[in-house]
Amino acid sequence: MYSMPIRAVPKPGSTDLHMVTDQSAGQFSLNSMIPRDGIKGYPLDSMKHLGKELLFFRCAFGNQSLMLFKSDVSEAYHLMPVHPFWQIKQVNMIDGNRSVDRCNAFGGHGSGCIWIARYLKDIPRLLVYSNDSYSIVKALSLVKYEPFNKFMPADQVVLMNLWMELGIPFKEKKQLFGLPLTIIGIEVGPNALTFMLPQSKCIQLLTEIEKFCDIPHHSRGAKHTLREWQHLAG
Repeated sequence: MYSMPIRAVPKPGSTDLHMVTDQSAGQFSLNSMIPRDGIKGYPLDSMKHLGKELLFFRCAFGNQSLMLFKSDVSEAYHLMPVHPFWQIKQVNMIDGNRSVDRCNAFGGHGSGCIWIARYLKDIPRLLVYSNDSYSIVKALSLVKYEPFNKFMPADQVVLMNLWMELGIPFKEKKQLFGLPLTIIGIEVGPNALTFMLPQSKCIQLLTEIEKFCDIPHHSRGAKHTLREWQHLAG
């Protein structure tokens, strides 16, 4: 059995916390046991894919007003159990008590995208990034979603009905639509065809770059670590 360190980290832009399993800790970490060739190149949809779909939509439908929707399922990484031989490597110890984490752990290199909804129920242009599903719709394509008692994009309603059918939990506050809309940290304007970093993120990025470049003059030859650079690049 393996008992890797666990901790809680703040969710960006929220007061909630992520439970993270540090599967990279130590000389014999779990992530070091996963062959990189087996996980690299996993087909997560990115802003490049969304840009391609926006251009296609604009060419196909002319100047019709567009909007975006984004839907997030709850506890996405814990919806899928992992192999029993891997479960015994996910033993969490809290106050001296050990318990086996039988499902996908947030923090493992093998987690990838565990929720696949593309093409189901014939939802066109649906893109998926980990637990976020998002798409482009016509601004007037709204229908009433009775459980929330409000009008929402028809394709988004179809997607939520699919989750209900499969027993997938989701929260109303995570089902967003409108324009512009922030997707994977980028503010997207579907009608102006713009992709922008939100202002708060721009300020944060500039602050971090200034800190990174601010090496005291007396510390001649001082360098940042590779981990610090990777953190800033991410």
